[in-house]
Amino acid sequence: MSRLQFHIDISASHISFGTSTLVTITAVVSEPTVIPTSVNVLRLSANGTASIIGQLNDAGLNGDVAAGDQVFTGRFSFQEAQTGSIGLQVSAAFKGVL
Repeated sequence: MSRLQFHIDISASHISFGTSTLVTITAVVSEPTVIPTSVNVLRLSANGTASIIGQLNDAGLNGDVAAGDQVFTGRFSFQEAQTGSIGLQVSAAFKGVL
């Protein structure tokens, strides 16, 4: 497998306190062995644990512009009860790698 690189974009630089904000998250995954249904967005808690909040897709749905272009996209709603930073991470699985 070649050296893996993700390029990640997030549509909002801030989320207003107490207001629901729709955020589009996009990750370019150019490694051909990526399992398309495995590209997930995880939220990181203050203690470092991660929980999956949703899946990114490359099927031309849910904010994804074009199917099969290696650009995985998802839309997520955030409504925060307090001010602070939100830690996010993108993960993916690859064929032949455990």
